[in-house]
Amino acid sequence: MLLYHAVNLSATLLVAIVFLPLLMLSGLEGKFFRPLALSYISVFFASLVAAMAIAPALAILLGIGKTKKGSAETDPRQSPGIRAMKAAYRPLLTLVLKFPKTTLLLAAAATILAACIAKTFGSSFLPPFREDSYNVILALPPGASLAETERISEAAVPALKKIPGVLSVTRRTGRAERDQHAEPVSSSEFVVRIDLSSDTELIKAQIRKELGSFPGCALAVSYPIAHRISAVLSGSEAELAINIFAEDLAALRKAAAKVKEKLDSIKSVTDVRANREITVRTLRVIYDLDALGEAGITLKEAGEQVSAAFNGAVVGEVRNGLRKRQVTIRLAGDDIQYDIDTLKSLILSGKSARKVRLDEVAEIIPVEAPNLLLREGARRKALVTCNPASGANIGEVVKELSENLQPLAAEHGVSIEFGGSFKARESAAESLAVIGAGLGVVIFALLVFALGTPKAALIALLNIPLGLIGAVAAVALAHPVLSVSSLVGFVTVAGFLIRNGILLLNSYRTRTAKGESLEDAVRHGSEERMAPIILTSLTTVLGLIPIVLSGTKPGGELLSPLAVVQFGGLLGATFLNLLIIPAAAKTFGIGSKGDGK
Repeated sequence: MLLYHAVNLSATLLVAIVFLPLLMLSGLEGKFFRPLALSYISVFFASLVAAMAIAPALAILLGIGKTKKGSAETDPRQSPGIRAMKAAYRPLLTLVLKFPKTTLLLAAAATILAACIAKTFGSSFLPPFREDSYNVILALPPGASLAETERISEAAVPALKKIPGVLSVTRRTGRAERDQHAEPVSSSEFVVRIDLSSDTELIKAQIRKELGSFPGCALAVSYPIAHRISAVLSGSEAELAINIFAEDLAALRKAAAKVKEKLDSIKSVTDVRANREITVRTLRVIYDLDALGEAGITLKEAGEQVSAAFNGAVVGEVRNGLRKRQVTIRLAGDDIQYDIDTLKSLILSGKSARKVRLDEVAEIIPVEAPNLLLREGARRKALVTCNPASGANIGEVVKELSENLQPLAAEHGVSIEFGGSFKARESAAESLAVIGAGLGVVIFALLVFALGTPKAALIALLNIPLGLIGAVAAVALAHPVLSVSSLVGFVTVAGFLIRNGILLLNSYRTRTAKGESLEDAVRHGSEERMAPIILTSLTTVLGLIPIVLSGTKPGGELLSPLAVVQFGGLLGATFLNLLIIPAAAKTFGIGSKGDGK
């Protein structure tokens, strides 16, 4: 009994350790999956306490394991179902033990085939969400007046409402300057509620068709949650951000225009938007430092006075109950003209109370400048955004865009980087790989402790590639796209699979220690553990079915890909485990008396 508890403790620790990478994830993926990891770890340790304390007490009270006469049985009574399972399993086990090397070669070939199929899958950061509304951005050229934006937006509302499946349309034009996502008055945002029983993809296509006919307007259509996630990841409303870097502003603008032109011709992307830059007339102030010094004014003071005069300066706050209003001062007059003559005549005050006109201490020249300048990592950049077209995924889109845009970047002397959800997925995958590699060492050490030898530990790890076979098959049948949810599923299913290997190998070693031959120990130990392994795995698999089926329902999109991987990995590896581990044990002598010497 103590040995059983030791093995059970080791197996539970391994499952808990496998979920540790989820606790170490950062960013949005960490927010999504950290609660899941905590729930799993808590449940497993609670089940361990129940197995070690409550289950034995209940077994004694209920008399489980006794014959009708009350004497203990060496071989407890078996139900008809268990006997039928063992009767079906024995011929397969006999065949495997007769040809163990052939069995291992077939398993290796199946694993390699599964890995090759997995490489053909698409990739995405998160699964596509299924919400009951669309977030539609309609942007006019920069500088468009509020009246013109209102005219276009008011015409867009009835165009959206007439689409079959659209329930309601609400609109917002522009956002306040201090809003977290400030937008100019040239941009309108629509929330289009839809009937989920309709064809949502067809509704999206109709929205693009109706609003795409508005000349000079840029369009982006996405789900509200996906829209917010994209804003967090790339600072734009689209799922994929293409950052173009260059120091020469003219080359940067030209390259951005060429990139947008190229993207417009690629069918795998839609909602293409570029920095809609325009040149605006600007007055540049070049200060004469010697003249400022004679007037007793520092460069900082001069800049602050010019800024306060035209942009305003906050000098106080007025409270009216719970409401607060800031008091701002600037040059008097609502119709003040910000022309060169007004700027030249601005009076600056020095510390010695001397007053000078701005044109006496600075040169003011009119220049044409862009209305928008973006920088990242101290590098000047232009931003082009887009969404994958219907049926496409981020991984395939990025690969295609890279092939098309890199020659264009080399031609114009700029560099291109992909951001947004693609970059987030790559970062999450790298984090899982690095953390998983470190924890792999810990898992191997625990396996050596539980099984006694490194060779036995390596055999137990065979269950991980076995799980890959079933997981890949499940993903291929469900939706051949690997998201962060799918990667998390691959990581977490490993703990369940290693536990099954521990149960089998420990049974072999226990029997050989009692004097059984290696083949008899493998045969009898596999038959003994077959029912517990299958039944415990099936209970988990059955619990995953509702989550797997919820993938087409709002709220179930995130966990469904994870459950699909766990479902396929557990189902496939459970049955393969009962064939491959016995073959490996016989081939490499795991469990024999001389093992480990």
